[in-house]
Amino acid sequence: MKTNVVSVNFGAGREYPYLNDKFDLAVGDKVYVDGKLAGTPGTVTEVLTKFKVSLKYYKYVLQKIDYTVRGKFCTMDHYYITAQNDALPFEQLSAWVTAPEPVDEDEEEEQFLYGDGYDIALDELEEPEEGAVPETEPAAFWHGKDYEENGRLKFVTVIGGKGMRVLQTEKNVTTVEFDLDAENRRMINVYCDCIRPRLCADMTAVAYALRRVFDRGAAAAGDDFTLIERRLFRRVIESSEHMVIF
Repeated sequence: MKTNVVSVNFGAGREYPYLNDKFDLAVGDKVYVDGKLAGTPGTVTEVLTKFKVSLKYYKYVLQKIDYTVRGKFCTMDHYYITAQNDALPFEQLSAWVTAPEPVDEDEEEEQFLYGDGYDIALDELEEPEEGAVPETEPAAFWHGKDYEENGRLKFVTVIGGKGMRVLQTEKNVTTVEFDLDAENRRMINVYCDCIRPRLCADMTAVAYALRRVFDRGAAAAGDDFTLIERRLFRRVIESSEHMVIF
């Protein structure tokens, strides 16, 4: 696409120009940018194709935030879910939760090394015993159940049997990826990008959520579906133009 300059408004009288060479942007679009306001979503107010700017002073648009939501969403406990093959892609959902890392040409891009993934049977999740101490085994199941029940699991999306999920705390955002064998109610090849190398609460949180989906009959084997935490879904709907059918 052709490079342009966009004005981006961040509220409180803050509006600045940025270079855009990756996205088809129009007035009203929401974006993340590089620079001092990295991580703060802004709104495009102008798109200019006639310009001469210094690369020494201008920062770039890093990501367009797509708040478009279409399809039939139903409530399920503390989630909204769609299971009509209107599942939303991970990249779109991820931008609702976290901004991309600012550009640093001197820093190497983060890389991951994969070992064997975990397998989790949804019907064999270990329930914490009453009165048990969370720090003892199985801590991953204890904390995972707590994460899932208290809204730290922001979304799960499954498309073509491939699943991605994001969990957010006050300080961190972690991503779990997995293959879903829905017919046998199993997650296979489960990986998490948190610092813990073992089976972690992030993995088990999504397992509890998936078991909830199938126990409620909200999705069937072979369905694509997206599960979104209720407060996140409502925030997105309230802050953007959209078309949602309930």
